[in-house]
Amino acid sequence: MVPIKIKLENFRSFSSAVEIPLDFSPLFCIVGDNGAGKSSIVEAILWALFGISRSGKKSKDVIRTGKKYAEVEFDFEMWGEKYRIIRRQNRSSGGILKVLNLVNDQFIPLASSNRKSDAQMLIEKILGTDFTGLRLATVFVQNESSLFSTMKPHERRKNLAQILGIEKFQRIRDAASRKYNRISTEIEIHTATRDSIDEKLATLKDYSDEIRKISAEIEKMKDELTEKSKKLRDIELRINEIKSIEKQREKILKTYRDLQGEKSQLEKSLLNKRQNLAQLEEILSHREEILAQKAEYDALTRQDEEMSSNLSKVLNIQKELSRAEKEFYQKKTFLEKQRSEVSAKIEATEKQVEKYEDELKDEKTVSEKVEQLKSAREMLDDLLKSQSKIQELEHKREIAQMRIEQEERNLREQIEQHRAEIDVLREKLTLQTELEEKITAIDEKIAECEKIEKDKVHLQEKLLVAEKNLSAIEQERQNFLKILSERKRQMDFISNGEVARCPRCGTELTEEHRKSLVEKLASEIEEIEKSIENTDTRRNSLNEQIANFKKNIEKFDTKILGCKKLQNRRNKLSEELSALRKVSEEIERRSEKIREIEKKISEKKFAGQWRSEISKIDRLIEKENFLPEALDEAEKLVDELAQFERKWQIILDIRNRKKAAEKELEVWRAKLLKLEQDNSLDEISQKIEKLNSQLKGISYNSDRHSEIRARLQELKKIPEKIFALQDAEKKYPELTKEIENIIDRLSRVEREMADAVKEEKNLSDALTERDNLQSQMEKLSAEVETINAEIEDKNSLKIEMEGTQKSRLELLNSKKSLSAKNSLLKKESALYKSVVDICGPLGIQDWLMRNYLASLEEDANEILESITDDAPSVRLIPEKDEKLTVRISDRLGERDYSSYSGGEEFRIDFALRLALSRLLANRSGFPLRTLIIDEGFGSQDEKGLEKLVETIYEVQSQFDRIIVITHLEVLRDKFPAKIVVRKTDVGSTVQVLS
Repeated sequence: MVPIKIKLENFRSFSSAVEIPLDFSPLFCIVGDNGAGKSSIVEAILWALFGISRSGKKSKDVIRTGKKYAEVEFDFEMWGEKYRIIRRQNRSSGGILKVLNLVNDQFIPLASSNRKSDAQMLIEKILGTDFTGLRLATVFVQNESSLFSTMKPHERRKNLAQILGIEKFQRIRDAASRKYNRISTEIEIHTATRDSIDEKLATLKDYSDEIRKISAEIEKMKDELTEKSKKLRDIELRINEIKSIEKQREKILKTYRDLQGEKSQLEKSLLNKRQNLAQLEEILSHREEILAQKAEYDALTRQDEEMSSNLSKVLNIQKELSRAEKEFYQKKTFLEKQRSEVSAKIEATEKQVEKYEDELKDEKTVSEKVEQLKSAREMLDDLLKSQSKIQELEHKREIAQMRIEQEERNLREQIEQHRAEIDVLREKLTLQTELEEKITAIDEKIAECEKIEKDKVHLQEKLLVAEKNLSAIEQERQNFLKILSERKRQMDFISNGEVARCPRCGTELTEEHRKSLVEKLASEIEEIEKSIENTDTRRNSLNEQIANFKKNIEKFDTKILGCKKLQNRRNKLSEELSALRKVSEEIERRSEKIREIEKKISEKKFAGQWRSEISKIDRLIEKENFLPEALDEAEKLVDELAQFERKWQIILDIRNRKKAAEKELEVWRAKLLKLEQDNSLDEISQKIEKLNSQLKGISYNSDRHSEIRARLQELKKIPEKIFALQDAEKKYPELTKEIENIIDRLSRVEREMADAVKEEKNLSDALTERDNLQSQMEKLSAEVETINAEIEDKNSLKIEMEGTQKSRLELLNSKKSLSAKNSLLKKESALYKSVVDICGPLGIQDWLMRNYLASLEEDANEILESITDDAPSVRLIPEKDEKLTVRISDRLGERDYSSYSGGEEFRIDFALRLALSRLLANRSGFPLRTLIIDEGFGSQDEKGLEKLVETIYEVQSQFDRIIVITHLEVLRDKFPAKIVVRKTDVGSTVQVLS
């Protein structure tokens, strides 16, 4: 994890959004007074990643006082990918957490859901650790420097195992243990089930013979059943034939009965139709009388229709005449009322207009005063614009003056920085001789390292030869095993008599030849087994050699790693020595820079742009020629004339109302004229006269109309008689034809009935055989039922035996399947047991922990040696019950951690934590290549501080980013770049100096 930048808003002492770059230098410090907000930057990083404050609790105390929320945006690089974390906490409740990844220059959200818990799990997955692991491995925080040293042994080992990735083997062991226990339970269940199957099998008899015997008996009975069934079918066929004859006789009898019924129906129909024919003849006898009455009925109907039409016209004209007379009266009354109302409106409006004319006598005077008010206001607006412009110019002048003062302060700060740098450079000149001596001593050690490199290469060559020989031996052993397997297979075939011919010469095997061949194969097998034993001995010897070679190579690697560290340190010292030789030139260059800046300040040759701006503003203010007293007079005049503006509005309103009244008067006069010119009454009078004329022109006799309607009432049944006459004329020929057809059909039915009687007599003679056949069929059916019952009983017994036999076979198969499963489960159980043992606390966990602890212990002691004169030594001792103890000793012997002074404790803690960070930074599986040191230097003297800084420079190459936070003045210029944090009234601010 390598920080890139962080943005804080309303976080602790930071108010408005402050963005801080963290990638401008691989090594820099954050400086400022106590309480300025330096440590808040580190806290913001941890809070953005885990939502936990410096107290280690999830709380809202990070929100700045008086603000509703706090928000941190943190960019960092991990695994070659760039990520952005945005965390926001509201004071009321709730907040947001976003995880984004940089793809194609754009940050894209990564979390698969909106839940903060999912996003937090994703962050820990990306980092590969949780809050405690990151804080222990990366952040060396003030007041927590002894976090690792003072932890309880159990917690210390647990946290170290977690951040070193050893804990995953415990998880593997736990998973394997659960699997092992589950498989063991399954084996026990299978064993118990198999025992239960054995008990059940003991109670089940083998019915194979009985089932075969019963099957044979059933087949014999089935043959007998087939023979009797055949005879039964023959009788049934004959009976069916007789039944067919019987059905045929029944059919004939039914036909005879149907013909009898039809004959009866025909006789009834003939009687009805003859009666209908007599009725039709009666109707046709009155034909002439009916036709004469129809002619009279038609003539009277036409006269009635004509007179009804004239009556309808008379009634309509009378109705319309009544409406016209009523309309004439209503219209006359309405017009008289309208004329009266309009005359009254005209009189009232004329009086209102006269009143408005009296009120408009002062219009001219008020109009003049309003014009004076407009001029006064224009003058006032000009004066106010001039005043606003002058105020704006004075504000710009103040800003320009502030810029000049700020630039002067910046120049003086540059002078102080250059003087501080000169003091540091002069101090560094005293270190030149000491650095040359250190480089000489390191060169002597590096010369020894070259011999170690050659010894390692020679040992690697031997290892390569040994591994090659081991591979050849393994191949040789596999060949022997393959031959041995083939010989044993041949021997088994020959011994069991499964081979008739010799597999070597192809001749037929005699008993003597077989024995000879078996003896020969046994001899060969014995020789091959000896060869395999010899091969195993050689293989074990080579494995021991290879293990020793690898162990020695690992020792060489450890020494070479130390050599590489020496080379890195020499390179660093050489760079420092080269830099020291350029110190004098740098001191002179900075002194000259100070003189230039002091001259610029004394001659005021800085901020030229802002000085020109002030001169320009002064000229503009003078050019504006603004007089405050003129503004006061203009305001007074506007106030005095404002009353006439209100009077003018009243006059305008009266004028508008007068115009409206005059317009209304014109409307009423026009309405009166229209009423006087209305001639609609004349039109209605003419319409009444016209209707009376039309009424006189219509001919209508009400008495004659009544006589016609009375006669039509008498003749009202004529249409029915006409319809009956026409129907009789149509039906008479048809009915005559139907009577002839019925008489013909009746004759045919009588002949068919005689034929049916004759055929029924012939069929009755064939039904005498049926009773004898029925008796034989009943006897055979009883015998068939008896045989079927016996077969069914035997089948039931057979099915019961087969069920038992099937259960027995299923139990045998289940037993066989359980045995096979148990065999596989035992192999799997042994495998998981191996995993449990290997991944347990005494297996690979212990091996890895001891290797890491050895490296951690070596690095810590190396760092202690470089930062202390009388270096104590640290031992990390793993103990039983998964504990890790820290033992510290010096020339006085082993002592408790609490017996050391505050400065000594800090150096011990610093060495342990720095060694842990170096170890993690060099691990590919946990690349937290960032080191943050927050305060804690206050307990060190001047020499101790120098050695701590020197150590930080030495390990710089092993980290991508080192951030040091301090308030000590002596450390501010010890690093190549810095961020200065200052506390102001509006919140903390930052300044980056690279």
